[in-house]
Amino acid sequence: MSLHRKLLVGIALVLLLMGGIATLIGGYNVRHEAGEMLDQNLIQVAQLALNAPAGALEPPPLSGRARHERRESELVATRWSGNAVTNLASRTVQLPRPMQSGFGDASADGRAWRTYAVQTGDGWMLVAEAVKERDDVVRGAMLSAVLPMLLALPLIGLMIALLIRHTLAPVHRLAQSMEQRPPLSTAPLAETGLPREMLPVVGSFNQLLARVNTAVERERGFITDAAHALRTPITAVQLQAESLREARSRSDFSQRLDELIAGIARGHHTVEQLLTLARAEHAGSGSTLLPSLLRLLPERCAAALAARAITLQLAVTVPDQTHVALHPHALNIVLDNLLDNAIRYSPAGGVIRVVAGLNDSTVRISVRDQGPGLPQQELERVFDRFYRPANDTTHGTGPCPKGTRRPERANRDRGRERARSVNGS
Repeated sequence: MSLHRKLLVGIALVLLLMGGIATLIGGYNVRHEAGEMLDQNLIQVAQLALNAPAGALEPPPLSGRARHERRESELVATRWSGNAVTNLASRTVQLPRPMQSGFGDASADGRAWRTYAVQTGDGWMLVAEAVKERDDVVRGAMLSAVLPMLLALPLIGLMIALLIRHTLAPVHRLAQSMEQRPPLSTAPLAETGLPREMLPVVGSFNQLLARVNTAVERERGFITDAAHALRTPITAVQLQAESLREARSRSDFSQRLDELIAGIARGHHTVEQLLTLARAEHAGSGSTLLPSLLRLLPERCAAALAARAITLQLAVTVPDQTHVALHPHALNIVLDNLLDNAIRYSPAGGVIRVVAGLNDSTVRISVRDQGPGLPQQELERVFDRFYRPANDTTHGTGPCPKGTRRPERANRDRGRERARSVNGS
């Protein structure tokens, strides 16, 4: 159900409920007040009838609705003086002699009567009014009080519906503008002309669009970088495979085959790095127990460390129950990459130190090796994807800067030189 419909249904139910409650309370109050007014009239008539002559009593004038609803013929006034009975009103009804003063109920002439009795020195004064006529007066008064309220409820509901429609118009315009947007559009929504209550929602949605746009651009960049990173090794492997046909001797063939196998290994390494990068970018949130993860590093890197006789030293000063807000897989990727670079660039027999400590509430991990390091001008690009500094001849997937050649490029050029020598060019 839409917000508009929910508001309309909710307000309609509230109006019906409040209207019903107001009608009941108003009707009860009007009935009570009208009954008291009619009872007060009986008291006034009784006071006037105490000394009135027979047949001369006229009911006092009433105001408002009661004056039109009440009929003189429905008013009875009887006076008892000893055993003498005197009818003071134009209508004669034989009502029973009262037994006590005040208000009461009686039945006579096949009808119900509301009575008021006053005791005199030697008798009684009794004034009565037909209950049916009293009920007609009360119903008329109730209708006069409640009917305007009942008629006003639909008008109030209509005005509220129009007000809701006008208030929610910006929401409908926003929804229409979103429906008309291109499928892949990440442009922010306009925040002008919107109610203040909608601005946080639209602002949060625009932030979401910005994050989506960043993710899309990152995916596009990943595809571009992956294509660039794979193109060079694949081209090198193709040229090396073609150069096998031109081998002049068994030793020449074996050398070219070794170059082909090395090129395939470099291509496999590139694919593995791309897969690792993809998994790192899609790793979810999580928590990692840092000390136990760091203590597994020597075992995980044992083969690479032994191959170059490098010593790995751990200096973990954080508490044993220290957790970091990183997914274990993502943290392993970062540490593996740092240690891979440290092992690759450290001299044989060198030392690599992994230090983990607390700085206030922040965990700081550093990997320190004895390699050549990076020139100052290269530091700004160290976090670029697949970037490799100039004159770097180690295996990796970074783009080759201008003026340098990778092993794949050198092997390809050497294959072309051999092909030219075989063809006599």
